[in-house]
Amino acid sequence: MKKKTETDPKVYIVQKLNIFTDEFLSELMNARGRKARKAIAHKVLLTFLGTYSSLASQEAHDKSKELMLHFIPSINDIRQNDSLDSAIQELVAHMSYAMGAVDDKESIIRPIIFKLLCLYAALAESDLTGAIKCQDLGKILSPNWGKHTPNMVTLSILKKREKKSKLPVYELGLLEKYSF
Repeated sequence: MKKKTETDPKVYIVQKLNIFTDEFLSELMNARGRKARKAIAHKVLLTFLGTYSSLASQEAHDKSKELMLHFIPSINDIRQNDSLDSAIQELVAHMSYAMGAVDDKESIIRPIIFKLLCLYAALAESDLTGAIKCQDLGKILSPNWGKHTPNMVTLSILKKREKKSKLPVYELGLLEKYSF
C-alpha cells in the first residue's frame, strides 16, 4: 500500500489550500466594512467556481452557474487587491500543477470549492440567498453535508487561526469578526 506523502496531488493541494485560506481570512479581517468583505469573498468564489463548473457533473455545473450568476451583480464592488490577487494566482498555479498529475481533475478542485462554500455560507450574514446557494452546491459536493457543516468547518478553521492568541475563544465572536 502506497503511503500518501506531500507528493500526492490531493495532499499537496490541501496543504496549499490551508495556506491560501489563512491569507483569504486575513484579507477578510483587514477589509474595511462588510461590503468590502463580501466583495473579497465573491472574487475568490467566482475565480474557482469558473474552473470547477467546467469539470463538475451536470447538476454541480448548473448549481455552480447559479451561484456565479448570483455574484455577478456585485462585480463592480470587487477591487484590485494585490495581496489577495497574488494568493489567488498562487493557488491557481498549485491547482493546475496538481491537476496535471491526476486523471480526475475535479477531485483536485473539489476540496477548494468545499472549503470556500463552507466559509461563505457561514460568514454571509448579508447574503442569505448566496449562503443558501452555497449550501445547495455543498450538498452535491459532499454526501455528508448537513445543516451545520458550514459553521462547523468554518469554526474549525477560525479556531486554528486563533490558537496563536492567548485569549479565550468565543465562537460567535469569531464568526462575527469575519462575517459580512
